[in-house]
Amino acid sequence: MPDTWAAVHQRLLKAWTKAGDPAIPEPPRPLILHGWSFSSDMQKSERWVETVRWASKHGLSHLIPQIAERNAYRGAT
Repeated sequence: MPDTWAAVHQRLLKAWTKAGDPAIPEPPRPLILHGWSFSSDMQKSERWVETVRWASKHGLSHLIPQIAERNAYRGAT
């Protein structure tokens, strides 16, 4: 969901900034605000997977909380 995604991105961005390593690219931007409205469910899913992969690759996956199944976004109903 957009609010949770924004919070995750803020944590990742803070950790990325703190690391100060120019070899590490900025974390993928979340599809929130207008990005949420104008993105397909597939685009949202792909960007989230990209975010999780980025965090894992750079040792920051601990900053992504487990999301309860009932709170997971499953596309428009």
